[in-house]
Amino acid sequence: MNNDFRFICSLGREYRKCFLDGQLLIWKLCWYWLMFASWVASLYIANTMFYLLWQSIFATLDEHMVRPLMFPIWLPKDDPHRTPNYEVFMTFEIILIFIVLFTFGLYVYILFHLLLHYYNLMDVILIALDELFVGLDPSAASLPRQDPRREAVQLELNARVGRIARWHLSIFDSVDTISSVYGPTLVYQVMFSSIVICLMAYQVSEALSLADACFYCGWHRTPLALLVRHDLTIFILRAQHPVAIKFTGLPELQLETFSSIMSTAYSYFNMLRQYNSE
Repeated sequence: MNNDFRFICSLGREYRKCFLDGQLLIWKLCWYWLMFASWVASLYIANTMFYLLWQSIFATLDEHMVRPLMFPIWLPKDDPHRTPNYEVFMTFEIILIFIVLFTFGLYVYILFHLLLHYYNLMDVILIALDELFVGLDPSAASLPRQDPRREAVQLELNARVGRIARWHLSIFDSVDTISSVYGPTLVYQVMFSSIVICLMAYQVSEALSLADACFYCGWHRTPLALLVRHDLTIFILRAQHPVAIKFTGLPELQLETFSSIMSTAYSYFNMLRQYNSE
């Protein structure tokens, strides 16, 4: 990610603006998420502490009020609200709140940062495809192969296509790395969360637009396309393979997974409706 940042910052203004705007959005979203998660965690503690303080100040002995816990606890042969059980369980629940905040909160933050970073890198690839033939001499395509002008244009085109291909492959390599670490968590999270399914399915479908962008990059308007037609064909074929989060023993997380889960959910919905009507 640092190498991507340094390299894109050395490119033109349009690349820098697109990438840095995306990084700024990532930074804002991550801070919003961390503040929201911290606020929710603090509410659990503050609400319980406020109720406990109210009991300590205003409650009387004959009200028979039970000291509150953030999460209810039941003991088979004892009272969890008596001393010292109450103090032990309260301390344990406060520690549990902080553990969940630092684990789940940081997990979502890292996931946001990684996936949105490579989503922004796809936008940079789209810009590079739009500018693939910009600034090059179209007449060089009709020159002999040994002509210096054609060789110079060919080298520049090869460099541009190679840079796009390296960026594209780096996205697949990075997603594979993310899958090896977060694969089980992501798959189960998506399988039990319709909102996350919709968001990730949308991102996968947007990733497939790279092939369309390559096809409509303007190759048909310039004879320079003859110099890189094989490279463009290979890139289009490679882009047909969608980005998928995979883990051994679990289904691949991609657009087909979304369709299958939604179809199954709708079947269950119809079955419940029929059962209820009977």
